[in-house]
Order: sequence, then structure tokens, then C-alpha cells
Amino acid sequence: DKIGTVCASQDIALNLGDQPGFLEAVSVDRAGILKQIQAHSGKLSGLITLGIPASWLLVRILRIPSGSSEEMRGMVELQMDKFSPYPSESTQTAYEVLNEHEGQSQVLVAAIHRDKIELLGQLFREAGVEPDRVDLQPLAWWQLIRDTPDAVPESGSQLLILLDNGGCDLLLVSNRIPVLFRSLGNLQGLTPDEGIDEIARETLSTLASLDADSGNQPMAIR
Repeated sequence: DKIGTVCASQDIALNLGDQPGFLEAVSVDRAGILKQIQAHSGKLSGLITLGIPASWLLVRILRIPSGSSEEMRGMVELQMDKFSPYPSESTQTAYEVLNEHEGQSQVLVAAIHRDKIELLGQLFREAGVEPDRVDLQPLAWWQLIRDTPDAVPESGSQLLILLDNGGCDLLLVSNRIPVLFRSLGNLQGLTPDEGIDEIARETLSTLASLDADSGNQPMAIR
């Protein structure tokens, strides 16, 4: 998967290795990675967003009681402690409120190992690039799709298949609100037919689990 650096009108992909091998890749070829960033640094202007591929993070969509920012952050961290393979002190967690209704908030939560995000920041600073914000790549795509006129109906459920730099993510939205997110990781090692089969399998599996969670009442997807 690739880290994406996005400025006002550009999308630049940087090949920084996949999530499991990122720390090792930097230790082996730090100079090469810095050259990649520096080669593009002169093209960057305006607001710079560092887009992190979903396969690098643990991502969940949760429903929690609405409250102050501090209260919600505490609830998010408590819930993520149940899912995260890393201790809370070594994890960087962020959340975004997707929807609020009747005292409940739908939030997208992303957690990444602190060592990785700190090393990324260090690399970009060494290259003379200071990102203004960090974002989850599929969430950025969803925001672009959502804001495109007539791209997503006001009602009903849609399953979006997001293909980006060899990675694949599934995003289920209901009434224009994301309700489920699933990353299939990098499909670059597969043939086109194998990639299509893998996407179809994971899509059917995701829909089947949703049907089970909703009391075996099939969800209509358009």
C-alpha cells in the first residue's frame, strides 16, 4: 500500500512499503524513502494532507452516547482497547463523528501504532515537508463521493468498493451515513481474475454477516 500526500489539486503516491514491513523498510533504505518525498516536495502547495491507507490502521465504526469531546474520546478509547492488538499507551487513536441522532453518535475510529505515525512525521520533517493534517484515505474518498452531486442517493443502502493504489476497501452507507468499513488490504499480488474473486468473496461475506446481525432480514443494497 502507498502513503498518499495530497495538496490543493494533486494526489501523489509514495511507495513506503506495506504496514508490517514499514519500520524495517525505513531502517534499510531511509535515504531512498527521503528521496521519494523530497522529489515531490517542490510540487506541494496549499493545504497538505497525509493520507494513510486503511490497511495500516485498525478501523471501526461505533455507536456511542453523545457528549463532550473529552467524554467521547474516553468512550472511544475504552471501546478500542477491546479491539486493538496493541497496548493503549503505544497506540495513537483518532475519531470522527459521522452522525448524531437522539443522543447517540456514529463515529469512525482509527488506531495506528504510535511508532509508525511518529516515524512518518519524522521522515516528512527531515524531507522539509510539514503536512497540515493526517487522514484515512478511504474516508477522504467517501467525502469526495458524498459531496459529488447525485453520486449517493439520500435514502437506501449502498456498498462502495474503493480501489486505490492496489488496495481495496468496502464501505457500506445507509441514508448517506457510513455504517460499516472493511479493508481487504493490498491486492497487487493477485491476477485481475483473482482480485475480482477476492472482492466478490469478501463482499458476500460482509453482507452475510450484516444479515445475521440484523436478525436474518436481508439488507437491500442498491
